[in-house]
Amino acid sequence: MLYPFRLKIVQSLRHFEHLSSALAEAVEMLSTQFNCPTLVMEVVRDISQVPPQELQRDTSGTRAYAAFLTDLAERLPEKVRPCLSLLMQHLDGESSTMRKAVLAILGEIVLRVLNGEQVRANQLQNVMRVRLCEKGTNSRLLFAIIILL
Repeated sequence: MLYPFRLKIVQSLRHFEHLSSALAEAVEMLSTQFNCPTLVMEVVRDISQVPPQELQRDTSGTRAYAAFLTDLAERLPEKVRPCLSLLMQHLDGESSTMRKAVLAILGEIVLRVLNGEQVRANQLQNVMRVRLCEKGTNSRLLFAIIILL
């Protein structure tokens, strides 16, 4: 039932970068108000399956995916948290835009969800510290690390 909608989201993000925030808001609304709890996981899974070569080649689509995922993590960090395993593969990918987005998502989850869970928060902080030394580190990641310290 949700497959056509998920497909349309991914296609729209690829072609229309300006829709990332509106689509994140739509996914939030469907997930919370219309009882579609698996929608976030399925959309993130679809985006995480985009081939790394395409992410590196299509910068506009990659920026839209990154903005959408980051916005979604800001809106629904507790629903994006189970999707981290799908997104972690992008930390080793060629696309710096997706690496920065995953780091921003980690920062959002640590700030908004894991403040009470010290052990898991420490593991994510360690990943963020390692990536902090990368060239072109996202300012949102720096802000998240400063707040955590």
